[in-house]
Amino acid sequence: MSGPVNKKQPRGLRQSVVKAMLRARKKHGVDELNWESRLFSVSYVASVRESLLSYIDDNTDNLGADWAVAMLALQAGLQGQGPSPGTWYGEVFNEYPPCAYLELCMGDHFMHQASRFHKARSHYQAAVNIDPRLTIAYYNLGLAYQVLGLFHLLEEPNQEVVAVARHEEKELKARALFNMAGFRQQVGDRTEAFRLLTRALETWPEFPEAMAVMQQVRTGWA
Repeated sequence: MSGPVNKKQPRGLRQSVVKAMLRARKKHGVDELNWESRLFSVSYVASVRESLLSYIDDNTDNLGADWAVAMLALQAGLQGQGPSPGTWYGEVFNEYPPCAYLELCMGDHFMHQASRFHKARSHYQAAVNIDPRLTIAYYNLGLAYQVLGLFHLLEEPNQEVVAVARHEEKELKARALFNMAGFRQQVGDRTEAFRLLTRALETWPEFPEAMAVMQQVRTGWA
């Protein structure tokens, strides 16, 4: 079965995996018209996208092409296309081993689409329990705490981001440092807030929000 993947195969997916997924895709309602968008429009920052594709590639031989197609088709559900992520979670993935990326996807669904922040928190926590090096899950867990008003808890997941972030995740690391700086400013610890803000800009010198706050610091912290 032919398709557009031969011209635009993403890094992280072997050709054998792509071919197996093409054979399995119809089971999940993926056709010639929507296959390309589901395969290439994974809804994460670039570093996480590559990590997810590599994870799928590494596990397809063991879990099967149906699982691989479902993992990518789930991304369409996160964008409001096709079955809801809850349907995928309850009816498809319950047959497979626990997956940190699946929990991350469900956390994103409850955080950004369903506005059920306690559920989002639970899924992000499950993601880091399964994979303690999944940086984006720690970062999103910190955001969930922030939305829930649990400010005293947001430092720990952001500290984990700083600890486990890879070089290509410098923007996430910088944002985690920036979030902690904001918390330290709120509790009156300006010295630590300035130190964290400085580290954020050292990590990512082009960080626009941090640059703006540093400018305020130079004229007296607002």
